[in-house]
Amino acid sequence: MKIARKHIIGFIIFDIILVTMFFVWWFLFRVQEGNYKSNVVNLGINFTAKNFCSCLFVAKQSEEACRDFVEIEQVKPQISIDQRNKVITAQFLFFEAKARYNESPEGCLLVE
Repeated sequence: MKIARKHIIGFIIFDIILVTMFFVWWFLFRVQEGNYKSNVVNLGINFTAKNFCSCLFVAKQSEEACRDFVEIEQVKPQISIDQRNKVITAQFLFFEAKARYNESPEGCLLVE
């Protein structure tokens, strides 16, 4: 009886893990179908690229201060800086956003 109970509990735990993995897959990969631009991760990446660009090129703050400014608790994107073209690229998993500094009144704008 104890062996059967252990197998049932193990099976339930396995099912919970399997269902959790499915929802993680669905959120990370399936959400990208149809080019959805309003999902949470894309929003965070766009926020990071645009605000880092504004902090660095418009407000002329240090790179470290700008990293602290745009830090999002759950999403830790990789940030690349192209000083020559004044482009900031933020990447997280397979999401990417770029922002470019313009000398015009607009400042930093997201680019495709």
